[in-house]
Amino acid sequence: MVEPQGPPAVSDECQSVDPTVLAGCVERERFDADLVRVTGPRPPGSSRWQAVQNLCDTRLTELGFEVERHVYETGVNVVGTRLGTQWPDQYVMVGAHYDHIPGCAGADDNATGVAGALEVARVLSAADHPRSLMVGCWDEEERGLIGSRAWAVRARERELDIAVYFNFDAIGFVDPRPGTQEIPDGFSLIFPAEVARLREREFRADFIAIVADAASEPWAREMAAAAEREGLPHAVLAIPRLVQVSHVAVDLQRSDHAPFWDQGYPAIMITDTADFRSDRYHCYGGRDSIESLDTEFATRVVRATTSAAALALQGPRPVEPSPSPPAK
Repeated sequence: MVEPQGPPAVSDECQSVDPTVLAGCVERERFDADLVRVTGPRPPGSSRWQAVQNLCDTRLTELGFEVERHVYETGVNVVGTRLGTQWPDQYVMVGAHYDHIPGCAGADDNATGVAGALEVARVLSAADHPRSLMVGCWDEEERGLIGSRAWAVRARERELDIAVYFNFDAIGFVDPRPGTQEIPDGFSLIFPAEVARLREREFRADFIAIVADAASEPWAREMAAAAEREGLPHAVLAIPRLVQVSHVAVDLQRSDHAPFWDQGYPAIMITDTADFRSDRYHCYGGRDSIESLDTEFATRVVRATTSAAALALQGPRPVEPSPSPPAK
């Protein structure tokens, strides 16, 4: 069902640590091929769910990661690690959930995210970096962030130092027509400037949202700078600490970055906003199919993320305090 893609090599010029160079090494053709491999109904326990789990394991192993199938009570996460050369105990993470609901192909949600994470892994694994790189394929997101929560809790118990986590969740749907972007209730009270800019652009659903907590905001700004270089419309949504811990902005905490926030880790959600612009979310109003996506847009998202993650792998820039344990 999920066939091998062939040697995951990169060119000599891409064996670099320069974030701008590495962004240019992301290949749309490889992203598209993995998107095809992942897309299809894959509820936990199904044959495609197993095939995509195997794809994550095999691909990361081929790329030189030490791979763990993290088996927890109800599911399986696949997490690969490549140790850094200078600060191996500091981790930069990229990930996405690989499960989906029965009867829906889940191309945008979240085959795009898995394909994006695997392409970031391919590009960033071509050279050594000072910090360690982790790539995660999370299980049971659709059942309530179960897989990422199990892993994040264990990470905190083991006192892992996670510098930042970049989370892909639906990165390929755009609609440039006016009036196609909706916003959650109360959003204009939390992000008045961003809503004003959206209004100026006639609520066009043609941008990527970069949702950050206070600790990850500097890295979100670095990603925004990379997006600017890619010509990628974007919006940085820096959630205030009080809003984050109170969980009043629930629509900003519906994906696998949220368990990292809950454990005191810096994390960023990268999303096209899913059901706030697409009625194909969970196949409610149509098929969540590859044909409905803009994979050039998604590839630019992956390039901007690759650039920001490459910069984070180089060391503690921007300077931020170490993540603190969650409140008791």
